Amino acid sequence: MPDRSKREERVTGTLFAAFSSDGGRVVFSSAGDLWTMAEGESSPRRMTETDAVDEREPVFSVEGKEILFLRDDGSKVEVCHAGWDSGKLEKIHIIASSEKSKRSLKVSPCGKRVSWLEATGDLVTSLLNDGVAKVVAEAWDTPTYDWSPDGKWLVMSA
Repeated sequence: MPDRSKREERVTGTLFAAFSSDGGRVVFSSAGDLWTMAEGESSPRRMTETDAVDEREPVFSVEGKEILFLRDDGSKVEVCHAGWDSGKLEKIHIIASSEKSKRSLKVSPCGKRVSWLEATGDLVTSLLNDGVAKVVAEAWDTPTYDWSPDGKWLVMSA
């Protein structure tokens, strides 16, 4: 008899994907969960399985030992980071949490800060480990932004 304890699922698409710095692994969101797949694997593995929460926009930390992502339960949105090992998330830490929408999550090149857009386009940053979010630029329209190569500056176009 076939093993019915394993649930087969088909991943049919994603809006958000991130590759490890060596290109050997991808982490992506699909159907509200985070998935991963390493080079040479034939099917992805689910990293999270949460029905009431939508996890999206995964990014690797600079050293590749952590994954940062957004988690939305419908009433609040959290900026999270977690260590991972062999495709499984370790303890999830919340960097920031509020009822404001969040998107465009990025890690600074130096690896010490994280940034995102909030609400209508405010640019927000925080140190990875202190959980104090600071609005560095307010915007009424969704801007684009990026970090300078040394991680000391942000450039924004609104």
